[in-house]
Amino acid sequence: MSDAFLKDSTAPRTQYQDTPSIPNLPQSAVVDGTRGALQQSYRFILMIEGFDAAYITNVSRPSYNINTRAFKLLNWTFNYPMELKWNTINFTLREIFDRDLFNTSVGVFMDKLGHLSWANPNEVSMFQPKDLDKRNLINGLGPVRIKMLDPDGVIYEEWELINAMVTDMKPTDMNYSSDDLSGIAITLTYDYARLHRHMAKKPNNYAAMVTDSPAQVENQRSQLSFFGGQRTKTMGDIT
Repeated sequence: MSDAFLKDSTAPRTQYQDTPSIPNLPQSAVVDGTRGALQQSYRFILMIEGFDAAYITNVSRPSYNINTRAFKLLNWTFNYPMELKWNTINFTLREIFDRDLFNTSVGVFMDKLGHLSWANPNEVSMFQPKDLDKRNLINGLGPVRIKMLDPDGVIYEEWELINAMVTDMKPTDMNYSSDDLSGIAITLTYDYARLHRHMAKKPNNYAAMVTDSPAQVENQRSQLSFFGGQRTKTMGDIT
């Protein structure tokens, strides 16, 4: 193996002018455990109006896919991005029944649907018309946030779903041969998701929200500042 090959393979990657400087995660989390910890899937809270987080058993996190289209130029094929689409969110809620409760789990979702968007044919009122439109479905559901916790129970990362609405509500089947807990499978559709990161402040370990993404931090650093009409370079400038 030549010295030139070793030099090229260990050299830092080429940084383009618009490539953000995103720091790598510390290896100590997996090497010696002195800083950080590996995340476990049960450390989360799904915040949705009308339900206690304890009855939500699982939730998928926001994800996206980019559709591309292939174009052929001479003998080569090049893929170009065409659109970005956010995938649906799915979660399961356990059903609760209590004679002292005013409502049920299914009843809460039916109330969210019927709040502004839907009425049965025999319940239509000319004095309070309802319309199955996007704004009403969003307002009926309310804000939705998925919070990830560290081992101390402190929020370190949070997903905020923008314009989320219920597009599928499916209660589990009832079965005489099973004693499993019944639940409701919910599918949410949203326009996009915003990621919030929380940084711990000393000494009380209070988690404070910071910018949405490392790339945004870099963009803020790369902005030019002007003092006395002169250009001053910042950390984000490429030299």
